[in-house]
Amino acid sequence: MKLKILILGIFALVCVSEQRKSYNGYQVVRTENIDSQNKIIELIKFVEHDKDNSYDFGVNPRIVGNHATIMAAPGTISKLLDFLKEQDISAEVIMKDVGDMLKKENNNNKLFRLNDIYTFLHQVRKGKEDFVSVVKYGTSYEGRDLNLIKIEKAGPGAPNIFIEGVCWRSRKMQII
Repeated sequence: MKLKILILGIFALVCVSEQRKSYNGYQVVRTENIDSQNKIIELIKFVEHDKDNSYDFGVNPRIVGNHATIMAAPGTISKLLDFLKEQDISAEVIMKDVGDMLKKENNNNKLFRLNDIYTFLHQVRKGKEDFVSVVKYGTSYEGRDLNLIKIEKAGPGAPNIFIEGVCWRSRKMQII
């Protein structure tokens, strides 16, 4: 009996620890192009040595002339903006709530029509026709064409990448 309770307790602990991290209230800041190596070093120190791990680079400014994109935890944006102002680095908040944006992008209740998915595949191909193509790889049981994106930049005989635009989950069609 004690063993069963222990196993159930461990299972419950694992289930609780597997929850997704919430990004509600997180904000993203984009800096101007940074014109000094010293400013880059100070910014990297500020972000990476923060004791609370409140900041994370989306785009790390590795060389002079590049910008940085930094995600800030809730309640820490003013500290980041003050630091950037001290360093004479202009910046703007480009995303007010990362959590809200993720919810909009990961809406599992929204279904896409097949024509919308195939339109998206062709939009991805635009401007890259020399190495990206939309390929028919079969037919569904309903008689519809099944398409995917084929990326073959390395040339004939080299490994290629295939991206299918539809994923079946719970008998529902979802875009990947």
